[in-house]
Amino acid sequence: KRAPNAKTGYIDAKVKSRTNKTIDWLVKKDKLTRDKIIKFSVQQGQKIRSILEEREGKVEKEKVVRLKEVARKKDTAQRRKMEKQVKEALEKDEGIEETLFESLGEDEKSFVRLVLCSSTDVIGKCVRHVWEVDGGNEEFCGTIKRYHKKNKRQMIIMSYEGYNDEFTISVTEFITDMLMGDISLF
Repeated sequence: KRAPNAKTGYIDAKVKSRTNKTIDWLVKKDKLTRDKIIKFSVQQGQKIRSILEEREGKVEKEKVVRLKEVARKKDTAQRRKMEKQVKEALEKDEGIEETLFESLGEDEKSFVRLVLCSSTDVIGKCVRHVWEVDGGNEEFCGTIKRYHKKNKRQMIIMSYEGYNDEFTISVTEFITDMLMGDISLF
């Protein structure tokens, strides 16, 4: 039996020692030589173990980075798909309620209806907006300032706490962020 915390190096060494008959060879040596060989082997094993642990740590970190990148790409693809659905629904001006907004609560649905009809009732409303910053998600508190039309696209001008600049986001992106859970009402 092997220990539950045994590393692959331990298992590998056990298999190798049985295959190449290291134990039989070691038993044939006299006690003094055997002790020297074992002491040397233990020291070398410690060095190798520390190198392997360092390598395994690097591999684990790289796995985490790659998994985060895959998750980010998947989220981006899902967001693009959702944004396309929202854009098509807004262009057709039908089926918006049934297909897209079923995941939203009643307050959020009424808020989105106000945004869609460019109601001034949403101006001054505060929202929490999650942005991806440096590979991690960061939450910002924002206030809707006004509407703006740019190239026939309805835009929302927002300001965020701690920033003097105003930020522009399209209505389509705003609704997509709400559907994805990145924008929520206070």
